[in-house]
Amino acid sequence: SSGQCGLFSVTRYATSLEVIEPPSEEVLEKVRSEFGLNERRVREAVEQLKEWLVLQPHLPKEMVADDGRLERWLIRCKNSIEKVKKSLDLYYTLKTNIPEIMHGWDMKGDWFKSISSIFFYIPMPQLTPNCDRVTILGFSSPDITNFDVMHQIKIGQMILEIRISEDYCLSDIYILDFNNCTLGHVSKFTLPVLKKYLLCAIGGYNIRLRAMHVLNAPPYAHTLISMVKFLLKSKMAGRVQIHGSDLTSFYEQVPKKILPIEYGGEAGSIAENWDRWKKKVESYHDVFLEREKQKSDESKRPGHTINSSDLLGFEGSFRKLDDKNWYNLEHFTRLFTFRYEMSLEVIEPPSKEALEKVTSEFGLNERRVREAVEQLKNWIELQPHLPKETDDGRLERWLIRCKNSTEKVKKTLDLYYTVRTNVPEIMTGWDTKGNWFKTTSSVMYSGYNARIKAMHVLNAPSYADTIIAMLKSVLKSKLTERIYVHGSDLTSFYEQVPKESLPTEYGGNAGSVQENWDRWKKKLESYHDIFLEREKYKSDETKRPGESVNRSHLLGFEGSFRKLDVD
Repeated sequence: SSGQCGLFSVTRYATSLEVIEPPSEEVLEKVRSEFGLNERRVREAVEQLKEWLVLQPHLPKEMVADDGRLERWLIRCKNSIEKVKKSLDLYYTLKTNIPEIMHGWDMKGDWFKSISSIFFYIPMPQLTPNCDRVTILGFSSPDITNFDVMHQIKIGQMILEIRISEDYCLSDIYILDFNNCTLGHVSKFTLPVLKKYLLCAIGGYNIRLRAMHVLNAPPYAHTLISMVKFLLKSKMAGRVQIHGSDLTSFYEQVPKKILPIEYGGEAGSIAENWDRWKKKVESYHDVFLEREKQKSDESKRPGHTINSSDLLGFEGSFRKLDDKNWYNLEHFTRLFTFRYEMSLEVIEPPSKEALEKVTSEFGLNERRVREAVEQLKNWIELQPHLPKETDDGRLERWLIRCKNSTEKVKKTLDLYYTVRTNVPEIMTGWDTKGNWFKTTSSVMYSGYNARIKAMHVLNAPSYADTIIAMLKSVLKSKLTERIYVHGSDLTSFYEQVPKESLPTEYGGNAGSVQENWDRWKKKLESYHDIFLEREKYKSDETKRPGESVNRSHLLGFEGSFRKLDVD
């Protein structure tokens, strides 16, 4: 029966398959006493919540008959009935407004088998001495071919749904193991995706985070961690700990014996624990399909209805983030990429002196340029998988950017055309007559040189650290050293960048930002037909000598493209 609390409060949906140990009398007493609860107080609070639910016209009544889940919400909300009310309202509202995470939990589809074969999410059977539940997340394979970040997130939500029905603990300890996690995996976790995930997990189920331990973290993992910490309030962000090869401090907080054998523990292997959890999730199939129907009816909500925009501005445990500036990140990336496709007529044509200075920097002269360009054209003709688009001017610019190394130009050109084939969301769709261009260009101006001499960051808000960390994680150390963050004193900035070459807003003489950007927008629009034509020029992987290159290779930077070398 679901009418009982505490030790007997495993919901009526629970199956006979146990993946976590039922709470002992000692655990029950310890958890309840932490928040001033006893059996009588629990029953009283649960009755109050049931009465409140019945009176809410916009909320479903399914939990009125589920004392066990209500008790667990009371524990998670630290014995605050008002917090439980807000949390339950948010839980049902998320199910209405974020269906891409909170719905589609039919694990009989191929998606569940596919994602669960490369990813694991394991709440361990035993609690810590402090009555915390330890959950381990990680990848069993570095292959990103079948990786779908939303499917991964759904599995996490399904397990949280089971735990709110069957688990009994004080708080949570998460272990993020980055072994087998590639840059390709990390790249899927954009800020909007992360915010939705954290909102649904921490907000929807009121997770009480005791600690988050990060293990086996490569440099690019710090980007993802920075994004998570940025989205969390400082109190929760301070509970994120990154461990190196010495795990002494980790084991001081998480007893070895409750961990899998891969971490020196005694609780079985990762595979054994994950197999049990997969069976548990599958046993909830009908429950999940039934619970999908239980969501808020915003047409009946007293007062203001709540939509996804309201939710994604929800603060709670999260920092406020204006997501509309992040959802079109691919559009911003396209604008950066446009710059490299265009000749430079928007800026002053190079003088003879400038030409001589640039070419002499790399030991070039007019004869050497002609010879190198001819070599490159001959090489392109011999590549069966590359288009035969040969333009002396563009080839010369590639030569300059590659510091007079024809071999580097060859590698760069191969990568250029291969990226056009494998990353179409950025490298195609360059129709500047579309609404995306007008919208995006109205809020941004850009212009990067491919060979980074320096990158200066001005007027940086707090979240700029996250973006800079993202850049540094994929650049070589030589390039990361060229990134400068300036405060209010711009003396050092002006020592490197002459004022006269800057817009008036920066004390310069080169016109306003708006005037310069308006010229660039017109230039981009003038390239409309060229962009559409160049979209056709990409690698034909069926004709590549040797192994073909796909998206997984590129995003994992494997094979020939393992290292991102932009210098």
